[in-house]
Amino acid sequence: MPDAAEVEAIPSRFERFAVPCDHERRFAFAAERAALLVIDMQRDFIAPGGAADEGGENVAAAQAIVSNVGRVLRAARERGLLIVHTREGHEPDLSDLHAAKRERSAASGAEIGAKGPLGRFLVREEYGHDFVDELRPEPGELVIDKSGFGAFHATDLRERLSIRGITHLLFTGVTTQCCVFSTLREAVDRGYYCLMIADCSAAFRARAPRGHDADDRERGTPVRLDQRQLPSDRGDAPISAIVRRLTSCTSA
Repeated sequence: MPDAAEVEAIPSRFERFAVPCDHERRFAFAAERAALLVIDMQRDFIAPGGAADEGGENVAAAQAIVSNVGRVLRAARERGLLIVHTREGHEPDLSDLHAAKRERSAASGAEIGAKGPLGRFLVREEYGHDFVDELRPEPGELVIDKSGFGAFHATDLRERLSIRGITHLLFTGVTTQCCVFSTLREAVDRGYYCLMIADCSAAFRARAPRGHDADDRERGTPVRLDQRQLPSDRGDAPISAIVRRLTSCTSA
């Protein structure tokens, strides 16, 4: 593993970066071909009074990663990566909500479209549907509104990545076992190289972290990466303070 001095010496913009994975594999990417996905960091999944909280989920783990995701987001912006934010939600008339999903949400106690403390649950343009303040998109960053778990389902995400020449995707967000893994699997099937940042993803249930390792073994090579292994050109805020480990990668 490189030390901090070696990492800091890596050129910062429009150069190829490489991080080691287990079994002598490496994940290499160029900034102009890579995108950071910030998946569903919305009040409805993170904030008190949101759909998840009102549905009885423990959102503490989701709240706990906001700071880490923010640090990775700032570093990705500095490196020149494309930033993609996704939001799960539905049209105000719920015309894009199928019966099975509606029934599942009703059974949870926070039926999609019902009125909650932050507005109607998972309905576009409601306060709860929007991003948490710490992770709001900046001008020019992509926002993908989706009605399903996977960000490629019924959206133009693939087309928007293709016209920008994006081939490599870095994953953050909530929830690990649902929208994050759904999007990751969709991306793998579409030929993208994928890297997941473990301490920037969270699930509501305590049993989900055990599923990380099981699912990773099925999908690809599990890795453990020290924070020092990603580049930064800011001496006061090195990326070494951002990413403690990765759980999976597909080889590049």
